[in-house]
Amino acid sequence: GRVRAQAPFCADDLAYLDERLLSLSDRVVCLSQAAADPWGDGANDGGSIALRHDVDNTFDGCVELAEWEAERGYASTWFVLHDAPYWDSPEFRPGLERIAELGHEIGLHTNAIAVSLQTGRCPHEIVAGALDRLRYWGHDVVGMVAHGDPLCYAARFVNDETFVECARPDWGEPARVLSYAGRSLTLEPRSMA
Repeated sequence: GRVRAQAPFCADDLAYLDERLLSLSDRVVCLSQAAADPWGDGANDGGSIALRHDVDNTFDGCVELAEWEAERGYASTWFVLHDAPYWDSPEFRPGLERIAELGHEIGLHTNAIAVSLQTGRCPHEIVAGALDRLRYWGHDVVGMVAHGDPLCYAARFVNDETFVECARPDWGEPARVLSYAGRSLTLEPRSMA
């Protein structure tokens, strides 16, 4: 019904989403709540919505959206991208702190394999460095999602393949070799733990 090609998401769309979906649920929770239901109160009983945001190229508007969600009692997970332009911006850390302060969860949006193929750096060190920074800032990161970098399609991989839990058996052995622009990378997945 309301799909607009190539148009930015605006306030009317947010109101429509709230009216037609979010406000009709029993609760809107972050992903770790939906997965664990630690309070035993039905956060994953089918009447709840687990909400996430993959923050790709810009951090603009994230704090405002997190405030909008919190005003309605919604919690969500914000997956931030370690190689995005905003990662080193002066507004990023205070913005992330505000989002967490509102009761939202912070996660990592990993692009480690793509960055590794472009730079030669170890993908595990890239992930560890990003996690170290977020955790140093006080965020208890417990979840990650893969970023769909254009390089994923060119070199045929998914950025979460750094983890054994995310191996793609139908693509061959987990320790397969990826190649891009004269650089190769042998995937050596490790446990998420």
